[in-house]
Amino acid sequence: MDFLDLEIDKSTFIKILIGLLICILIYIALTMSSLLVFKSYKLGPNTSIEDNVLNTHFDVLEISNKKIELSGWAYKEGEPLGKVNSNYILRNKETGKMYLMRTKMVENGNVDEEYKLSGMHAQCLLVGIPKGNYEFLVLYQNGDNDILTSTNIEREIK
Repeated sequence: MDFLDLEIDKSTFIKILIGLLICILIYIALTMSSLLVFKSYKLGPNTSIEDNVLNTHFDVLEISNKKIELSGWAYKEGEPLGKVNSNYILRNKETGKMYLMRTKMVENGNVDEEYKLSGMHAQCLLVGIPKGNYEFLVLYQNGDNDILTSTNIEREIK
């Protein structure tokens, strides 16, 4: 009996199809949940900590009981935007522990045309992050240039 000559009845086919759909839904749920929760962050070997070298701004900073949403922009004056992969970092003021908040790059009409792709948007569930006072930082990664800078904004997460 060859593999391709195998006949499957309708009932078995439906069970296989339902099983595959469940696997796909579980995969999608796990992928989406990994984007919506905070991850612990440690400085990379090529990351410099510099203040006042980036232009940063928050258009939205909302913290509720279940989630946090941030939207704004970050760019380095005079540096062309190449492949930018910037993220928000929340640093616990008491423990110093840092948490990464992944962002989606978006167009931002509030900046000059050359920096319009500097927009960032992120939302995370308040899962995996302890309550406390947090400083909001931007991790700016443009090519080989990794800079962690403070936004001088602090908020309490309850």
